[in-house]
Amino acid sequence: MGDDATAARARDDAALLVVDRVAIGYRRQGRYLPAVGEASFQVRRGEKVMLLGPSGCGKSTILKAVAGFLRPSAGRIVVDGREARSRAPTAPWCSRSSTSCSPGAPSSATSPTRCG
Repeated sequence: MGDDATAARARDDAALLVVDRVAIGYRRQGRYLPAVGEASFQVRRGEKVMLLGPSGCGKSTILKAVAGFLRPSAGRIVVDGREARSRAPTAPWCSRSSTSCSPGAPSSATSPTRCG
């Protein structure tokens, strides 16, 4: 029983989302255009996080990569212990029609939160 409790505590303390040295860019007319230079942060279960910055700084681009719609040029994204590697959505709480994610509420997996 002690091992189960220890494993549960470790799972609860583990980061739900890890964005580790992620760079994202696009190819346009044969040229690489960086959208996100290098981003790193972690979100633990129960935490609420807001990405702030001026227009065009890469907030939505990072969320699209977290959701699995974009592949980072460098770095890694880990969602709930699994490394996001494909273009298929990796985060069940993210909506293809929106760039907002709500990992704090499990019910949002069936009803993603949209922000204006």
